[in-house]
Amino acid sequence: MFSSRILIHVPRLCFRNFAEALSLADHVVLADIYAARETDNLGISSADLQKLIADLGTPCEYFPSFAEIENFYSRIVHRVTC
Repeated sequence: MFSSRILIHVPRLCFRNFAEALSLADHVVLADIYAARETDNLGISSADLQKLIADLGTPCEYFPSFAEIENFYSRIVHRVTC
């Protein structure tokens, strides 16, 4: 039988590995994490992921809505093309 300690640490370990993998990008933009069939997000959020990626040295933005992501990219594209 698994102890609750193992069940808690496994998602956090995967979370850290996921952040390290994403930190290899030049810049990361995150939306909210949406559960598929899960009923519990295990206390993991995009805001937490954004902070960890930024702490690893990669610029990272978190926006809770896709409209905010669209606005962010619109400003970047406008700045680059104009």
